[in-house]
Amino acid sequence: MFFNIQTIVIFLFSVHFLSTGNCSFNLSKKTNFIVYWGANVNQGQLFDYCHNNVYDAIILAFASSINSDGILELTIDKCNGFGGQSCIKLGKQIQNCQKNGKLIVLSIGGANGNYTIKSAIQATQTAIHIWNQYLNGKSNEVRPFGPDVILDGIDLDIEMGAPIYDKFYVTLVKKLRSLMKSKINLINKSFIGRNYLISGAPQCFFPDAWLGPNPHTAITNSDLDYVSVQFYNNGCGIQAFFGIQQFGGGTFNFQQWSETLKRVLVNKKMKLFLGIPASLDAGGGYQNASRIKQIYQNITHFNNLAGIMMYDAAYAIRNNHFGQQIRRFL
Repeated sequence: MFFNIQTIVIFLFSVHFLSTGNCSFNLSKKTNFIVYWGANVNQGQLFDYCHNNVYDAIILAFASSINSDGILELTIDKCNGFGGQSCIKLGKQIQNCQKNGKLIVLSIGGANGNYTIKSAIQATQTAIHIWNQYLNGKSNEVRPFGPDVILDGIDLDIEMGAPIYDKFYVTLVKKLRSLMKSKINLINKSFIGRNYLISGAPQCFFPDAWLGPNPHTAITNSDLDYVSVQFYNNGCGIQAFFGIQQFGGGTFNFQQWSETLKRVLVNKKMKLFLGIPASLDAGGGYQNASRIKQIYQNITHFNNLAGIMMYDAAYAIRNNHFGQQIRRFL
């Protein structure tokens, strides 16, 4: 992801289509629209993005650090650290957005921070804390967004670390999946059987250095619902579709991602999102809405396409409401 002067991190876990309320996010469709929110200034309130039909899912950016005990540290708008009144206020907006049919997912990782998981024990502890603090686990742990706020999933945007640590994200996802099947010690027992999203946000260069697909990586060896591939800040980005050579050059490789996801993974039903920047400042390789439409129409025949991911909400507003421009054809 591209970041401004604030310290931000993305690690994106997500969830399958949720049939709760009037939720518009559905992985069987190709028209889902995901946006990151919280990593920028002058972006407005979270709820500002939840009273129209522009976005189907909003990713909170970010949880930028994971300590040795597996506890996340947040850097989301004014909600920083491990909780506090600003996070409680954000929690109330999260619930209002969910009532309006929006999925709200927490992203862990990003271009900055200290979130590399370095052992299987730390990965397991991290999964347990995520379940107890952000999802449906009932425990004595402090829940940063409030005692009854339950997010819809988690997203991994891993952009640092070493290859020897990649396998621990597999451990993390597998432990989360097992916890998501729990029938005891729940905040809300009516959520038993609920499908939570777990997603990844790899770079488009293939394979991604941290998420894969390679042996013993999260994309290859764990049950992710979808990946939002970042087709920006790289030579394989959306600019390459038009023959524009940046970041050392390359080719637009959506087809390679699509075909590989159907062939080599634990979850061969994993879906794929086209990740785009919302402005020139949001990410390298930016293209205007008419060009994004041209790309989208060219890839709609891929049956694992699920929509578009965009970074981020604040840049989109400053770029003549770029999200609305995209939604007009999506």
